Amino acid sequence: MSTRSTISIQTEKGIKSIYCHSDGHPSHHMPILTEHYNTQEKVEALMELGDLSVLAESIECPEEHSFNNNIKGYCVAYGRDRGEENTQCGNLLHKSEIQEQDYNYIFINNEWVIF
Repeated sequence: MSTRSTISIQTEKGIKSIYCHSDGHPSHHMPILTEHYNTQEKVEALMELGDLSVLAESIECPEEHSFNNNIKGYCVAYGRDRGEENTQCGNLLHKSEIQEQDYNYIFINNEWVIF
């Protein structure tokens, strides 16, 4: 069973979110988010990947990296690494969709908040 989460960012146009399927527990996500995605620019780059299977320290994509052959330390994205469509960052999910996730992370005022 997966620990599902949303990862969001507050922008001038509102709050944008992506879904993350695995390891959404704060003990996994918070060290990665606070150490590797700690500026508006870095969070926006993470959000460009769209929905994730796995959050990791880097958004880069080594040549051998894929959904079925994910390399430790690199995010696994549904669109880029699996070829799925409609996985891009979107407006904040409806309240009912947020409640379906185990954890929700939002980058607001240059810090990460969990709810």
